[in-house]
Amino acid sequence: MKLQDRIFNKDWNLIHPQNKVLSTDAAYVALCNELYESLRGMQEHAKISKALLRTCAINVAAYLEDIVSHIGLWKAFQTRYSATYDKQIPYFDVDDDYIKDEVNLQDIQFIVWFTIQNSVNKDFVFDPCDQTIAYIANKFYPVLLDAYETVPESEELHQWVWTDAIDKDSGAYNDLIFWLYEQSYLFSSSRYKYENELETFVKTYSGKVSDREIQHLVLGFHKEQMLSKPIGPLGLTTSEWIVAMAEVADKRKVKKLNDIQFLSSRYFQIASETTKSYVINSSEGDEKLKLAKETFPSSLKLQKGDCFKSALIYFNGSWHILHSLITVTEEDFLSQKDLTQKHRQDAKESNDLFKSVAGRRGVLFYESFNSFVTDFTVYEPYLSKVDPEVYKNILVTATPEEGLTIAPGVASYIKDPKNTLFDKDLTASKGIDLIAFSYTCPESLLRILFNGKRLSEVQFVNSTDRKAKKRLQENIEFTARALRGYRV
Repeated sequence: MKLQDRIFNKDWNLIHPQNKVLSTDAAYVALCNELYESLRGMQEHAKISKALLRTCAINVAAYLEDIVSHIGLWKAFQTRYSATYDKQIPYFDVDDDYIKDEVNLQDIQFIVWFTIQNSVNKDFVFDPCDQTIAYIANKFYPVLLDAYETVPESEELHQWVWTDAIDKDSGAYNDLIFWLYEQSYLFSSSRYKYENELETFVKTYSGKVSDREIQHLVLGFHKEQMLSKPIGPLGLTTSEWIVAMAEVADKRKVKKLNDIQFLSSRYFQIASETTKSYVINSSEGDEKLKLAKETFPSSLKLQKGDCFKSALIYFNGSWHILHSLITVTEEDFLSQKDLTQKHRQDAKESNDLFKSVAGRRGVLFYESFNSFVTDFTVYEPYLSKVDPEVYKNILVTATPEEGLTIAPGVASYIKDPKNTLFDKDLTASKGIDLIAFSYTCPESLLRILFNGKRLSEVQFVNSTDRKAKKRLQENIEFTARALRGYRV
């Protein structure tokens, strides 16, 4: 593979806060190019482009900057992972040569794998011990070992991340959230899994409101995504990552950062007010919340009984509007409240119905939608609305919170004494999709499958390593966290 291009300052700056130029940049850009140059002569790989190799070099250099500058990203991941799984790092065996807080070959290989997997491969899962990934990591390792002794500590970056304002000023906190989600080396590529949600959101409003209003709504939706969506190799939200980082980098800030809460968009009604705040009720039935008046636009005058829609964040002792609000009528508020209550009642009734059919079994298997309807006749009206070619090989479960969940096309991957649809060969070639891609089945269903150990035949596909299946099985829950944002 010919590597004729180079990595420039602008490429390095893209993964730093607000494209911040640091006095240490030149040293790290030189390191990026040394890493990239070490891959000269590498064989072409169909799924790994030169652009992606450049990203790998940049991310691995950023890993070193993170370690020597005590930023806390990698250390937070490793500390949380070790506490949860009682191992130093996923997938890889380590010996006495592995030293926490220093450069390790296994760390580099993990970062290379995670970068490649999340960047472009939406229909293929690499084995972290894939030969090509191991080759890249082994080329990077000696370069990074030498650099570990010479690269400068980035005090400016450390001070930006751990500014005294981070737990006091929402602007500084929001800046850190944006950097972690959009730019940081360990998290930014995993946000791509949510692009379809953003596209769907835009289509919902397209043609109904002005382009300017759509842009305004998209900014708000994106801000909510940055706070609510699990990202990174442990599937934590950005707020949870900040707490994890503070635990290893600046313990003084942990308590206040841990107090920060987030409520996604919903309807609110003002119940009462004081000089400095409104007391509000939520359509979701949350307890009464005290919302700071200072968070509202000065031109907006609200009073008892008025209603609005927005997302909220609890910061520095009070609730605030996360982004611009939309005023709605009391009828809108009450209608949404009724819908929420109806959804909860429907979910409970669906769960009770499932239990009456399934008994103690957590999941049911159906060859076709027609066979499903035989047990759940209440759903027969939906039969005419579904494609029978899609709704077959069905996996069904239910929870009191979400009601009945139907996942078509996946029952063949589930090893269960009652599952006559199980196909070992098909599971070996396609079962990994359940672990890696959220569109295959909802999280509530995956959780039941994990608890029942029904995914024992799932394995990495196209791996030449005989230990690949065992490696995945030993790290199967973590793999779901890393690739699809599964929440433990």
